Amino acid sequence: PFWPVGIVCLLMVFSALMNGALMSAIEPILRFCIFVIIAVALWQALESGGSNVLRRLLFVFVQPLTYQLASIALNVPKSGELDGSVSYIGGYYHEELFSLIAANAFFVAVFAGRLNKFARFGICVLSLISIDLADYRTTMLGVVPLALVAGFIGIPRAVKPNQRTFTRVVLIVAAGT
Repeated sequence: PFWPVGIVCLLMVFSALMNGALMSAIEPILRFCIFVIIAVALWQALESGGSNVLRRLLFVFVQPLTYQLASIALNVPKSGELDGSVSYIGGYYHEELFSLIAANAFFVAVFAGRLNKFARFGICVLSLISIDLADYRTTMLGVVPLALVAGFIGIPRAVKPNQRTFTRVVLIVAAGT
């Protein structure tokens, strides 16, 4: 399943050889190798432990979100953008990294098995607020499709079965306005 990664790595080596800079290909190829290792490890963990592995993985996100909460409480934003925007990223170097951590918290909460519906909703909302406070627009736009699908599927499941159709209609009307 990782043959596309291999092709991209071969193209990087070819490009580096053509440009006479073979050493410049090492770092991105190592990044792809780490991606493959993490993907295989996650696959093996899901195979052996099911979606409960994702529920346990949620504890990883406590520390970064706590740092963000501390930066909000102490009013220590990262500023320096030319547009005057302010980012609360809890001491992380760049908004991109922190917002990707928060987006991963959202994805893990959506797919975690046997998670209380109120806890899942709370973690998802907290993650989306965290992404907004990190103020990295690319991640904001990237999370929107999954957030809409998760909301459209998850919110009706939280109400009584005879009210689900009405809830879906309300969601569609709200999304359309």
